[in-house]
Amino acid sequence: MSNTYRYILVFLFSIGLFAQKYEQLIQEKKSLKQESIALNKILKENQVTQKNTIEALNIINTKISLQNSILQKIELEIKVLGNNKEVLELQLIETRRELELLKTNYIKLIQQTHYVSRNYTRLLFFLSSSSFNQLIRRAYYFREIERNRRKNFETIQNLKIELELKKAELVSKKAEQTDLLLTKKSEIKALDEIKSSKNK
Repeated sequence: MSNTYRYILVFLFSIGLFAQKYEQLIQEKKSLKQESIALNKILKENQVTQKNTIEALNIINTKISLQNSILQKIELEIKVLGNNKEVLELQLIETRRELELLKTNYIKLIQQTHYVSRNYTRLLFFLSSSSFNQLIRRAYYFREIERNRRKNFETIQNLKIELELKKAELVSKKAEQTDLLLTKKSEIKALDEIKSSKNK
């Protein structure tokens, strides 16, 4: 049990580091894409006036290196999202375990309460008190059992909601990773087109 907590702590710590890198990756990718768009405009203008000049080849080479940089950023982004997805999966497993344990304990509590209420009537339980102080303690005991039962029920409900939220977050991370893979494919295609225009 303690190993899973260690893994979760390591993953949570790594999320903090990856979150900073992830934001930085996104910013770098955006700036590289903007440079790529600017170079495309210059390349198109240059193709209109002159074909295959040294300047055009330099622009194409720069464009190729930018596309490679964009692909590297996308791959890093995919890795970061993969790590985030793994952490979410571990949290999901841990939440499920916790929920099952709480449900089991709640079932035992309900069974014990039912057994006590079926075999002993509350009125006789209270009237058999030997003193007023004992009567108060018994009433307090029943109130605490009821509070504990309600608290366990609310905890189970909250864990169910948390579990559903984590499932939804996991699905969104998977969708985001799929989008990145599609973006990577389109960037590879653009790189191939640039390389083929260089060879012409």
